[in-house]
Formats: sequence, C-alpha cells, structure tokens
Amino acid sequence: MNTTFIIGNGFDLCQNMATRYCQFYENHYIKLSTDGISPAIQTFRKEISDYVKEEHDLKSGKKQSSEDKIDWSDLESALGKYAIKLTNAQDYIDIVLDVNRELQKYIEEQERTFAITEKIAGNIYMDFCRPDVPVYLNPEESRSMRQFKNVPETEQIFIINFNYTTTIEKIIDNFEEKSRVTNIANHSTSVKNVLHIHGRLGEDPAILVGLNEPSQISNEEFRTNRDVLDVVIKPETNRMFGNGKERIAKNYINTSRLFVLYGVSLGETDKMWWEMIGKRLQVQDVRLIWFVYEEQGENNPLLIGQKKRNFINKFCEIANIPNEKMEMVSPKIFIGYNTRIFKYKSETISV
Repeated sequence: MNTTFIIGNGFDLCQNMATRYCQFYENHYIKLSTDGISPAIQTFRKEISDYVKEEHDLKSGKKQSSEDKIDWSDLESALGKYAIKLTNAQDYIDIVLDVNRELQKYIEEQERTFAITEKIAGNIYMDFCRPDVPVYLNPEESRSMRQFKNVPETEQIFIINFNYTTTIEKIIDNFEEKSRVTNIANHSTSVKNVLHIHGRLGEDPAILVGLNEPSQISNEEFRTNRDVLDVVIKPETNRMFGNGKERIAKNYINTSRLFVLYGVSLGETDKMWWEMIGKRLQVQDVRLIWFVYEEQGENNPLLIGQKKRNFINKFCEIANIPNEKMEMVSPKIFIGYNTRIFKYKSETISV
C-alpha cells in the first residue's frame, strides 16, 4: 500500500523557521539596495515595501484596507496579478528571477538555523507513519483508517514536498530506528522518498516561484510568450529541465491509496495536484486526510463538525469535484483540525 504526503510551508513554520512570505519581505527583500537594478525591479520592490508598510498600518489601526491593492500575502498568486501592470515581457521575467534569487538567499539563511534532536526526529518520523492515530483523528475515524490499512503488505510513504528546504531529509537521517516502525494496522511502514516538486536548495533550479497555468497570468499577451512560460509556469519549468519531477509525482498519486495534506493552503497555483487527488477520490477506494490549522481556531467542540464540513467542501471545490459526487466523496475525506501533529520543540540556532 502506498501513501503520498503533500507537504507545504506549514511544516517548516512548525519547525520554528521564519519562512512566511511576509517574513521574507520584511526581513530581507525590502532591505535590499536598489543600486544597479532595472527600473522595473525598483518599481516592483517599492510595491512590496508599500505593502509591508500598509500591513503594519492596518494592524495598528492607522488606515483601512485598499480593495484595489494586490494582496501579496500569497506571493505566487500575486505575481500573476502583477503582470497586468507591465507591458514588457522581459521586465516580468526579470522581476520573477529577482524574486527567485533573493528568496533562495533568504531560505538558505533560514535553513542554517534548523537543528533537531534524534528524539524529536523520531517523533516526527512516527507522525509520517501514523497520521491516523486517535490523537490526530477522532476515535471512529481512526478505527476506520485501521480497517482501511489492514492489508497484508508494507506501507510505502512518498512525500511531495512543496518546500525548498531539506528539513524533512534531516529529520529522516536523524532517526536511527526506521526499520522498526509500523503503521496503525501494525504493518511495516517506511518513508521511501522525498520529492521537491518546486525545487530544493542545492539543486538547479533551487527554487521555482510561479503559477500553475498560463490563465493565471493577468496580462493576456504574456500567456503565449514562450520565454515567460518557461520562467513563470512551474510545470513548464520542470518540463524544460527534463527532471521528470512531474511524472514521478503523478506516479505517486496514481499508485497511492491514502493522501495526506499538511501545511498547504490549497492555492490555485498548485491546483493540478488537488485535481488529480480529486479524480482518484471519485473513482477509486482511496482516502484523504487534510490537516488544517487556524490561528483563531474554533473553541466550541459542538461546531467542529461544521468546520470540518466547510474544509471538505473547500477541497471538493478546488479539486473540481462535481456536486453530484459530493455525497460519495465526502466520507473518504478526514479533517485533522488544529492537531499537534509534527509539532515538537525543534531548535533554531543563531547564524
């Protein structure tokens, strides 16, 4: 039996790393010198600086939100919207390359702060192997998952990692007793591979910041520009490099019976993966566990059912699951709401 995790930035945040886009802007990007850069990049950096200042003013109550402003809290989506402000395709390419270059420098700094003990590495590894225990799902959901996994075969876990860091690899390397781990049905299980679909520090390219498809570029003229697509559309970039990552990730999804999402926001810029999982849910006996976290979480346990249904509906919408299939698909989706999975006291060190 194969299981595929899709891991987003919430995982690195959980390890005390300052990897939010807003942290990148404030701690690095807006502090850069404007000497020797093109007017287009200067204008773009000022846009980000103005956004950071406005966010501070909003939080302090000094001003109201401007509806016509681009929301840069999601960098990739906002890059698509920013394209309409430009007339020159090369300016757009230069801006995206500038963001890629500087984000890589920033993420490298953050990765150098990461440290982990063998004990915590073991706890996190166990969470990968047992995401369906009663402490993360309710007892009935956990019982259902135990029955689902009660097949006489080893469980192989594949991880599609949206992050650029190697924190997961370091965690796996730090745990020495991997061969003794079993899943919830008491069958042998292990993490087989970590695939960085958007690039990894130390690779070439190390970072892919961009969109899922050309329609997400607001400037229609850029949507058919081959040079723009190679840089901005992530599947196109992977295909240009011939690294086989998209093919490998699709194979993971097509051969897995359980999908686990953690630290992802289900954004439009990675929609192809949600749609692939959605298709499997509609036609095969598979399961999905989506771990969600809200800072202002629901404290009333009587409303948790409503919360979970809302998240199930959100997934079905982004995955293009038709309304007539909802009744059949919904019981296959489990929501882990504000759980403690992967949340241990990892260390950060000064650099």
